[in-house]
Amino acid sequence: MRFAFLVLCAFTVGASAEFLKVEQTFGGMDCASCADFVQKKLTGNPGVQAVKIDNKKGTLVVELKPGNTVKLRAIRDLVQQSGYTPKDLRVTVIGTTVVDRGYTNFKVEGQPEMIRVKDKEGYLRELGNRKARVEGVIETSTIDGNRMDFLVPTKGDAVKGAK
Repeated sequence: MRFAFLVLCAFTVGASAEFLKVEQTFGGMDCASCADFVQKKLTGNPGVQAVKIDNKKGTLVVELKPGNTVKLRAIRDLVQQSGYTPKDLRVTVIGTTVVDRGYTNFKVEGQPEMIRVKDKEGYLRELGNRKARVEGVIETSTIDGNRMDFLVPTKGDAVKGAK
């Protein structure tokens, strides 16, 4: 019961995020009741529009409402804390590309922190300090004992009408 309360708090506390879609692959979810548990936890959040789980493929797709307060880590942590192994994490997100001292970062709309970008193809660098809709993969690394996320964009487009 305490776990469910903490998960619910993680979803609702904090600034508005503009993660639009999150696709989490996972391992170890074999039973339908396990998938139902995760689906109920996610769909109970007012920021979640739709949830689809495919046990055979090992995918969880969460579509989020505009202006939602769902945290990316809360989805990943729910999957892990439910006893499953989170794997690749794909996102569709709106934010601003920030190039500073040669590093490209991505400021997710409404979030206080930035995500470091690994952008070998230059999808975001060319958008330079403009609002963009980005599709990509979130890679997580542990640096000095701290978990750090990196956005690896596969597609990035400027949001029309935004500066």
